[in-house]
Amino acid sequence: MGPTYHEAPISTATNETEVSNALSLRTDISARHMRRHPTSLLPRRRTRGIHEAGAPFTPLIDARAAGRLLGVPHTWLLAQARAGRIPHHRLGHYVRFNADDLKQWLGETRIGDDRLSGADRSR
Repeated sequence: MGPTYHEAPISTATNETEVSNALSLRTDISARHMRRHPTSLLPRRRTRGIHEAGAPFTPLIDARAAGRLLGVPHTWLLAQARAGRIPHHRLGHYVRFNADDLKQWLGETRIGDDRLSGADRSR
């Protein structure tokens, strides 16, 4: 009958010197690996869409991100898009927004005049 899991030795090192030698060997292997493959151990960045410096357009954002940008619930934003009251893009069943379009839309829907004096604002 073979050894069970709990009977297997945890380490073959018998003293502190052997333990430190084993650790330095592991560090040395890692350092050699990094010299040959410097980016292989770094976490890979997952991206969606176009994220280049010279991208021809602003990346589109989803309703939740647009809602956070505008300070409104994403459900309200989707209802406004469904009614055609806010600029949006429909990509199949996905609804996406352009932050530049939303900024322009906000400017167009502004009520009031910035040039009003403090006395006129109290009315």
